[in-house]
Amino acid sequence: MTNNIWVTVPIGERHSYIPGLLAGLEDFRGRIVFVNNHPTYTKFPGVHHVEDFGPLNIYRWWNVGINYAQRDGAEYVAVLNDDLEFDAGFLPAMHKHMVKHDLAIVDLENSGNGGGAAWMMNLKYGLRLDERYRWWYGDTDLFHRAGTRYGKFYYPDVIHHNPNGNLISNPYLQTLVEEDANLFRELRAV
Repeated sequence: MTNNIWVTVPIGERHSYIPGLLAGLEDFRGRIVFVNNHPTYTKFPGVHHVEDFGPLNIYRWWNVGINYAQRDGAEYVAVLNDDLEFDAGFLPAMHKHMVKHDLAIVDLENSGNGGGAAWMMNLKYGLRLDERYRWWYGDTDLFHRAGTRYGKFYYPDVIHHNPNGNLISNPYLQTLVEEDANLFRELRAV
């Protein structure tokens, strides 16, 4: 049963990837939340649109989408990058793996950068992303906090078009990564 699974995706300027992403999400229409963080975004039919033009913070955007989905009845939320393509069996397979192993979070291990581009959480565990992180280490922190209820999942047919592309080319994002790494070290030392 996948009616209790929702999807959230922060979207900005990379509109060219969205049709490919939506092709794999046909069964989830009406349960997709796009958190729009760029003023020139395009609205897509069958998708809930939430605007968040605040300071750059991927973890706030993810939490906004997760919380929106939970208010509308989600029990599981898949968190996806906007530059992914996959077939219709991907999210049901991830969900099945999550339920079988009673995981709080399951991460796709072949998403282009080793994780973070496609993952799912079970909302019954009450985990949320720490918004003190802004770009890189927040999902690592969340997976760490999930402890033994965190698992990896392999699905061969996921295409990640631009893994780390924005990060590598943007000095501001590089600064955020360094700040996040320092925060992660500080929090782990406590």
